[in-house]
Amino acid sequence: MVDHPQKLSQLERAKCFIARVRLEEFLMALRSHPAHAYSKEMNLVVSEEALAQHYELATGRLDLTQDPDVAAFFATNWRDANGQWHPVKEGVGVVYRVVISHLKQVLGDERYEFCAEWIGKQAWPRPGEQKGWTLLVSLGVDFEDYPGDILTFDQRESCGVDFRQKFDAGLKLFPPDVLSEVVEAIKTAPTMARSLVSEVLTSQGCTGEMHDRELDASVGFFAHHFGIDVVDREPIGLSPEQLLVAQAQLEQMKPTFLHDVRALAVCRPISTELGAISRQNEGEPG
Repeated sequence: MVDHPQKLSQLERAKCFIARVRLEEFLMALRSHPAHAYSKEMNLVVSEEALAQHYELATGRLDLTQDPDVAAFFATNWRDANGQWHPVKEGVGVVYRVVISHLKQVLGDERYEFCAEWIGKQAWPRPGEQKGWTLLVSLGVDFEDYPGDILTFDQRESCGVDFRQKFDAGLKLFPPDVLSEVVEAIKTAPTMARSLVSEVLTSQGCTGEMHDRELDASVGFFAHHFGIDVVDREPIGLSPEQLLVAQAQLEQMKPTFLHDVRALAVCRPISTELGAISRQNEGEPG
């Protein structure tokens, strides 16, 4: 619980740095995915870092959902090392509930717009299925200090079973796609691309001799403490075969992509002053 990166230990800072490099590798893969170009064509906002969070890369964000059933699934089921979800049989569960207007009061409108991000309609399935939001939480801030409710309950296996069935053992919330395969490859890679390590160092203000020293020091530190080698390789991305699969999935999705999108007509009452002006323009007495 520290409020500045320099207050972290060297090992903790290194973990954050590795997470940042992996995030940059993911963003490169994301931008090469056919759905990214399609999203731009449709004028959709692509929430890149929020997407990374929903594909389970480490970021400075927390996952939120606007669907109570999705929250209940995660509160009553746990996932094993093989990615299989199981009902929790005993113990105490917890669901956090926050209200947007209360968050705005604490953060202020400007910080709220920066910190809270509704992922919304995306050409990738996972965020849409999870009805996802993300909240950027500053270093040293405890989420439980935000205004909201902490709802605890006694776990019952039957409850977990019900929500597991509702979401098809988790498959509805984590639909398989090629981007998730790329993320897994990035997370488990025993190496990091030297070009990306260099790029992240530069983004943090390291230039010239300082950049070269930090790069050399990082190579040794990562190998010694994490068993990760920094090598000259291309960033991990979609293979030609995966690109073909992604394109096929996109073409299959396109015809129905906007079927659940509707326009909502909203009537606003005209104020007395505006109504008077309108009547005058129509030749009526004000």
